[in-house]
Formats: sequence, structure tokens, C-alpha cells
Amino acid sequence: MVEKGWNGLGNASGLSPREPDDNQSTSPLTVATESVGTEINLSKLNEDLVVLGNLTVITEAQKSNIYEYISKPKEIKTPAEKVKKRPDGFDYVEASWMDYQAKQFMPLYEYKLIHLSIEYGWINVIVSLKDRITGNVELGADSARIMVKKNAEGPSFESIIDMGNNLKSSLSQAIKNAQSRFGIAADIYQKRESEPTEEERKKFNTLVKEVGVLSPSYAQLMKRDWASLGTDWSDFLDKWQVYVNRNKKTE
Repeated sequence: MVEKGWNGLGNASGLSPREPDDNQSTSPLTVATESVGTEINLSKLNEDLVVLGNLTVITEAQKSNIYEYISKPKEIKTPAEKVKKRPDGFDYVEASWMDYQAKQFMPLYEYKLIHLSIEYGWINVIVSLKDRITGNVELGADSARIMVKKNAEGPSFESIIDMGNNLKSSLSQAIKNAQSRFGIAADIYQKRESEPTEEERKKFNTLVKEVGVLSPSYAQLMKRDWASLGTDWSDFLDKWQVYVNRNKKTE
């Protein structure tokens, strides 16, 4: 196993690929809040200030702005021409489009290769991708088989066709995996890890109140299950709607 500490800084704005100068007048807190369209006045702190990520203090309104900022990638529908089909039947998105979208939403990003190993004819890669605006970090992992000549028993100096291409493939796929965790191409890669729509959230809030009138303990159960659901929001709400309708009729 080979561990790597290689670091790369990315920037779609043409800034120098280095860490901010400690002597600069703009603080990390100011940079982060300006990037999401708001400003923190440290002279007017009050009780509704909360801690979020690596931001020192933010108000509830600023928290909402940040949530809107990090949710934007999920609102973009992947163009049909950028979606391809793998041999196993699953859809995937072209790396060039994923990279373009990631830079649109994260003009200041940092990625690191944190693991590289070659085992049993496979190249295994793990990378981290950091949004330097919010400080959020996601990991991405993938593997690529080392392609060898026909009838070769396994990878060797004579049988390997193009080790560099196999390495690039595993690295590219790992980066895509990390990008998808930020919501890039969420309609393709996060079909099973969706978030409820605003309409579904409103319906839940209404339903849980109605369930609470019928059975407070069932309302608590509904809240717990909703929090851990992760998908199939409409089906979940439909089942509880049946419960409410059935019990209303028996009153």
C-alpha cells in the first residue's frame, strides 16, 4: 500500500493556487459570508447566533443563505446528452461536465489525493474535495482495473498496456464521486439519497399535526422515521395519510 500526501488547489477565477496570506485584511469569515451574499456585523451579536462548520458565528438568516448556497447544485438537471449508459445498465455523467459544474458552484476548491494503492490488478484511489468557501469536505473513492495484453496471467512490465491511463481513470472517477457528494449531477447519482421537496415538507408538517391529534406517540414515531428516511418521501406521506383518513372516519 502506498500513501500519498499530494495536494492540489483549484480555482476557476485565476487566483494563485496557494493558501490565503495571513496578513491579508480580509478574514476567512468575511470571505465565506461575502460568497453567499451576506455580511456579519460582529458588533451586533445576539442570542440567535449559531455555530456552523468553520464559520465562527452566523445568524439564522445567514444560515438559511448558506443552506441555499450548498443546495444549488441539486437544482441543476443534467442535460440528456451528458448522460451515458454503463455496460451494467447504470447511468453515468461525463467527467468534463461534472468538472465544469463543480467549478461553477465551487470557484475556490481544494482536492487532495489521500490514498493510492495497487492490489490484485486494481488501482484504488481515495481523494478529498473541499469547498474553501464553506469549509465543507467530501471524500470520493474508486478503482480501475490495470489493463493487460490478451492471454496475460496478470499485470507485469511486459503485459501492462497503459498504466498511466488506468491511473487517470481511477483518479477521475474518484473526483467525480466526491463532486457528486456535493450535489453535482444529483438527479443521476443521488436518486436513492434524495431530499424532500418543499411541497413534501409542507405536507409532512400538516400530517404530523393531524397524527399528533390522533396519537401523540405515533406522531413521535412519524417524526423519527421521517428524519431517517432518505428517500421515497411521497410513499411515506401517502401511508400516513391513509392512517389519518381511516381514523378520522371512525371518530
